[in-house]
Parts: sequence; C-alpha cells; structure tokens
Amino acid sequence: MLLAIDTSTRNAGLALINDELQILRSVHWRSERNHSIETAPAIEQLLDIQGISKNCLKAVAIAKGPGNFSSLRVGISIAKGLAWSLDLPLVTATTLEVEAWPYLRLGPIVCAVIDAGRGEVSCASFSYDDGRIYQKESERIVEPIELFDSLEEDSIICGEGLEAHMDLFTTHKPGYLRLALPNSPPKRAISLAQISMGRFKEGIFESPESMQAHYLRQPTITLPKQGAI
Repeated sequence: MLLAIDTSTRNAGLALINDELQILRSVHWRSERNHSIETAPAIEQLLDIQGISKNCLKAVAIAKGPGNFSSLRVGISIAKGLAWSLDLPLVTATTLEVEAWPYLRLGPIVCAVIDAGRGEVSCASFSYDDGRIYQKESERIVEPIELFDSLEEDSIICGEGLEAHMDLFTTHKPGYLRLALPNSPPKRAISLAQISMGRFKEGIFESPESMQAHYLRQPTITLPKQGAI
C-alpha cells in the first residue's frame, strides 16, 4: 500500500492505493496557508478510517512541485520523515505531471498549468504511451497567452492555473485548443498515487536525503522593515 501526499498549492490531498492500483481512500481539501497544522493530522485520520497503521505502508509518494514554496516544504518534510522513520521507498512526481495525468488519453498533448503569481503560470506539456507519461518540453513560467502558439491542434490545457486565469483562457484561447476545467478542490492526490504506484513497481525511487522541492522560480523573501518587531 502506498500513501500519496500533495501539498503543492493551497489545495491539498492524500490518497491510499494498493498494489492492484485501486484507490482505497482519498481526501482533498482547500488548505490555504494551513498545511503545517492540517496535513499530519489528516494522514492519521485517513489511516485510522482505513483501519491500518503506518507500518502497513510499503511506500510514500510526494508531489515535489512546482508550487507554493511554504506548502511544498510541509508535504516534503512529512514524506521524508515517513520514509526515514519507517524505512520506506520515497516516490516522487512533479505537480505538473500529476495535473496532466487524468487527461492524457483524451488528446495528443496535454499542457498542465499552475498559477505562478505575477500574472504568469508554470507549465509543461505531456503525452501518453503504453501506460507511461512523457514530458514533451522543459517546464517554464510564461504568461498564459504565450501558451497558445506553442500547442498543436486538439491539445488540452488543464490544471489549477486555469482557475486563476479563467477569463483570459476563455477569451483568448484559439478554437483548436480545449480546456479541461479543474475540480474544486483538485483531486491531484489520486493521480499522484496512480503515477507513483507504477514507479514503485518499477523501482524508481528518490533518496530522502537528497530529494528537494522542485521550484521554477526562487521564492521571494520579504525582509522586515528596519525597526519592526
């Protein structure tokens, strides 16, 4: 059994999946800025409801970004802690892979977007073949309108970034592209669990000691004004 943890953005989620790729239980919620106080208790509750202990887990998976600087650190710290303390394999996927996963069989190219602030989105395009997800290009940060010229006909744009820029996407999107409106909250943990169980079976792990959050832009740190308490 694998536990998937997603705290990439203000929307968080958890999922349990077994070796047969069945989602046993999942929970998704809008955490805003409360990941540090909500995520660990949510894991305990998820396991209790399923009637299992942490010792029943065979692996832990984490969405490693891009996403919100603070929220990513919370999930990654918890996932690393579980991997270390229980001697579990740590499986990872990027948040953009996870966003694209549900739509990969519906079009030739799926472009996943996450809000990056400053009127921009983090994005990458993916395709699907023989049960695997393939990234078509490097992840990048762009203004939403810049995506349109780079995508081929019948491509799908999906992801939480649509919510923040819906007016722009619906107004300026060319007719040959499709939008996949996001769930609210997004159910990324289920997709993360499905991707990660496949990687677990193939022995594709990351070291808890060296795995780092995946940022496309360095976090902005605001220093307090001189004399402030």
